[in-house]
Amino acid sequence: LTRVVGYGHASLAGVTRGVVAYRHSEDDAVLALQRDGLEGSGVSRSGAEGERVLGIDPGTRVLGYGVVEGNGRGEPRLVAVGSFRVERAGEGYASLLAIRRCVCALVEWYAPGVVAIEAPFLGKNAQSMLKLGRAQGVAIAALVELGLDVQEYAPRKVKMSLTGCGDASKEQVKGMLSNMYPAEGIMELKDFDSTDALAVAMCHYHSGRTVGRTGKGSWGEFVAKHPDRVRG
Repeated sequence: LTRVVGYGHASLAGVTRGVVAYRHSEDDAVLALQRDGLEGSGVSRSGAEGERVLGIDPGTRVLGYGVVEGNGRGEPRLVAVGSFRVERAGEGYASLLAIRRCVCALVEWYAPGVVAIEAPFLGKNAQSMLKLGRAQGVAIAALVELGLDVQEYAPRKVKMSLTGCGDASKEQVKGMLSNMYPAEGIMELKDFDSTDALAVAMCHYHSGRTVGRTGKGSWGEFVAKHPDRVRG
């Protein structure tokens, strides 16, 4: 049995009370966090096969996550995908604290070798951009504090990597992921935050996993290796 503990605090609940959770599996850990006040959903698989990448899509309302792993040959194995409703932790700074605790919990549960996150994008609503920037900053700071390699990818690059079109919609990204993992119930996920997080993890695995480690690798090499995944 492994005890689930928070980094820096004795609570993952964020929330409302200290964590008192023991688990046999990752699924049990997710359920424990849900009981502590953060509603979550998703799928999880056990085992380990090669490099493991955690993708995170942090927001002030929902935090999405996706985990893949593989040895670089073919599509990676889907380990987990889901989301947590951090807005349930409360208004303002309470949700930021919940983001930090969720991120640290995900790192503990899935032990990734690298974390991929979407870079901030320019939008028309300055207030929304400020809130998103805070959420991303909290997540990145927590990951750096834990000594993890964090890689950022522009939204357009993530979409291009997965669908071959930098202007693809969230629905198209979700559909592509569902086609890649037809048995995992991707289309049943209720939000786009989880599939956005999975997409950025896939982007790093395919086109960026060597960039942060050796400085090698390029989009051209990816196209050469995966011509069937590039469209017009």
